[in-house]
Amino acid sequence: MSPYSLGTIQPPTSNPSDNSVTVSFTVPANSPSGSAPVTITSTGFNGNGFFPGNSGNSPSSTYNPPEVVAVTPQPQIMLNGQNISGTTQSVMAGQQIALTVQAPPPPYAIRSRSWYFPNQAAITGGFVDGNGDPGTQPSASAGGSEAADPSLNTSDSLTFYWVNPGDDGETVTYTYTLDNGQSASATANFNVEGPTDVSVSAPESYMNIEQIQDGNSFDTFYVMGLPNINVPGIQFTATAGGNQNAGANAGFMWVQVLTDKNQSLSNEGKQNCLSIGYPTPALDNLYPYPPKNSNSTVDSPRVHSIDNEAEDARAFNATMYLMWNPALPTGCTPPSTSALGNNTYQTNPGQGCTSIPIPLGSVSWSACADAINSLNPNVSASEWTLGCGIPQSANNGPALDTNSGFPTWQKTAMTKITVNGQLQQPNQSCAPEP
Repeated sequence: MSPYSLGTIQPPTSNPSDNSVTVSFTVPANSPSGSAPVTITSTGFNGNGFFPGNSGNSPSSTYNPPEVVAVTPQPQIMLNGQNISGTTQSVMAGQQIALTVQAPPPPYAIRSRSWYFPNQAAITGGFVDGNGDPGTQPSASAGGSEAADPSLNTSDSLTFYWVNPGDDGETVTYTYTLDNGQSASATANFNVEGPTDVSVSAPESYMNIEQIQDGNSFDTFYVMGLPNINVPGIQFTATAGGNQNAGANAGFMWVQVLTDKNQSLSNEGKQNCLSIGYPTPALDNLYPYPPKNSNSTVDSPRVHSIDNEAEDARAFNATMYLMWNPALPTGCTPPSTSALGNNTYQTNPGQGCTSIPIPLGSVSWSACADAINSLNPNVSASEWTLGCGIPQSANNGPALDTNSGFPTWQKTAMTKITVNGQLQQPNQSCAPEP
């Protein structure tokens, strides 16, 4: 490396002595870092150099010590206006983390930059609509999906969300290279808080033929569970530990996606079919899924059978996601669904939250049944029997998958699948789904 020449510098005359002299100088900002010799020449007192005049030495002397000629300024990672470089921050999973880096002082300029996560699987770009559009929110009509991770090498600002509650020691490192070719880095550490040791029990019930009041009359359904004695087909109950003391409205949230195939056979031998959630699962009508209370929800798939049908069959496959929203900043309102009665619900899209719900896991489960009408001419009403159904699950039912990620959907399943006894959008061929 060739050193930069600083020319001749006249030292201040206020501090020389017989033993030392102090010289200050400024290295140009675009100088490369490294070592270079500095030559010191002194004419001393009365033109006698560094030594007494009677020594016979030359009136000038040189010295060539190695010196560092340039220092690269260190970047500073900023969060909420504070420099957090080299510190450890306690944050909530799902909390929006918006980092920035201050520009280096002039005349330095950044040639390139990059962000680095040793555990990039612990972050997400957000939970947005089904098109993945940044800044949007999931909804029943617009869909839902996980946003792509933010770009790590195009900007000095970075917005992301941690998705791994209870994980202490996550880090992010920012590195820039300046126009003089020199690089410098800064690192910030994070302890990510939120629900830990999560579990979900999900006991299932049998599929049964039931006479259920629909308005002022009783109709025949086959249904999972025993609605007449308030036994649901399946009940999901979540428990968790850890620090859940985030926003005032923080809490669990449920989202269910499904595939659902319904087939019927009329007493004239005509087939009708309705398939939902193909080729990708559909949202189970509402976002979020209606809760039963603060930590549980239920589902009871059913089919309404009518007198002129000979057979009804249903194959129902669903995945129920357990999510948690820190509801930050505190006081904001996250999305919610509440029951109004008579199987009607009201959804609230939420307001003011910059945080997102993060997935804690999911439970995959299914219900299937085939109900057959005897069409016995000797009885005055339909006589239905259950050809097959699912048995009651042992213990706590299907297991929680803690690695399932975010729910994804583009379409919403229809709430009712029959109108006046006719299946909607029939596929007369009843061909197998791809």
